[in-house]
Amino acid sequence: MRLTAANLFWVALFIPVNLLLQPAWFAIATFPPRLDVTPAVVALVKLMYFLSVCWSFYALALLWPGLAALPSQAAAMGYRLAGLASIGALMVVHAPAIYRYGELERTVYREVRAANQSAPAAAGPGVRQEQIRLGAREITYEFTLTGVVASQVDLGKIREAIRTPLIASICVDKTLVRWLNHGVALHYVYRDKNGHTLAILSVLRENCARAPG
Repeated sequence: MRLTAANLFWVALFIPVNLLLQPAWFAIATFPPRLDVTPAVVALVKLMYFLSVCWSFYALALLWPGLAALPSQAAAMGYRLAGLASIGALMVVHAPAIYRYGELERTVYREVRAANQSAPAAAGPGVRQEQIRLGAREITYEFTLTGVVASQVDLGKIREAIRTPLIASICVDKTLVRWLNHGVALHYVYRDKNGHTLAILSVLRENCARAPG
């Protein structure tokens, strides 16, 4: 089959934009970036989107003169308008979502990075907050109880003494509840002054099921 201007239009622009790029960006926008590599993933996604839009414009610019060879001027104009509409849809439908992509993860990353700049820091009487670590969809807070030695305390009792007020304080914190509602798990690790683990507590969305946010 001889490649005409119309055939090239469908193969080089219309099919890729409408059958490949549109669904791809709908899919990508539903997968949040990992918390620990948020800046790199967000930058990559935005770069890919920018390149896909640039490719669309470039392909249409290359095809634009050749469309004049179509049997009628109306057909040429129709194809050109369809191309512009396809690119316009790619931009209008997806640009806002791509701009906001990873918004929550970027906030978490910035706040954790800012907190770590001042760590270790006092978090209350006899409590020192250490570095905060990020995982794929989890945040781990590490604390040292500076006046406690693991061998001298009942680990079960100290865990229960920490757990109830910890969950209560988290479930009234709108920021933390929002993170939980977006599938982020919060882990709290408590160690004694010698670095021995006293308790590891995890807080998930269901622990604050009745909390707004």
